Amino acid sequence: MAVRREEWLRLIDDEYLRSFISEGGAAVKFAVLATPQDATQLIAELRQFAVRYRLGCATVDSASSKLHMIQDVFFAIARQIDWPATAQRFLEALCRDNDYLWPHPGKAVLLAELAEANGVDAILLRKEVNQWLTRRIMRDTAMAQEFRIAMTRLCQDRLAPAGGGRRGRICTRHTHHA
Repeated sequence: MAVRREEWLRLIDDEYLRSFISEGGAAVKFAVLATPQDATQLIAELRQFAVRYRLGCATVDSASSKLHMIQDVFFAIARQIDWPATAQRFLEALCRDNDYLWPHPGKAVLLAELAEANGVDAILLRKEVNQWLTRRIMRDTAMAQEFRIAMTRLCQDRLAPAGGGRRGRICTRHTHHA
């Protein structure tokens, strides 16, 4: 059954993006289009919705990914995510949720800089941040352990910008697994 693009977009906006997704729901939608130009236009319109609703938007094309291989779909999407920016937004929200000010929104900072901006001792803040990350990421067993570790490290790296050396690291103990 064919549905006109405008009608489909209205339905996606009204039924999914405006309410269901913004309230924490999730959905995957597929579109089969007649021409590459139709696909390009639809993707551009969906990206506009993503910007409006502050959502991520990834496209997976069967011409370049094996859609029957779920790991290929996952990797195709993962390659399109700006992981450092995602970790940055998460860490800033975590600070806000705990009544801390992020001194340079959108930018990584040294832990000492974050501590100074909030008038707290860096050693105490290091412990607090590690506790926040433990509660919000490491204990979230809905995510794979490797993913939890990777996300925690990405967040920690936002407190140790390139060139910042180890003095900004919030995790100073490292273990290596064979």
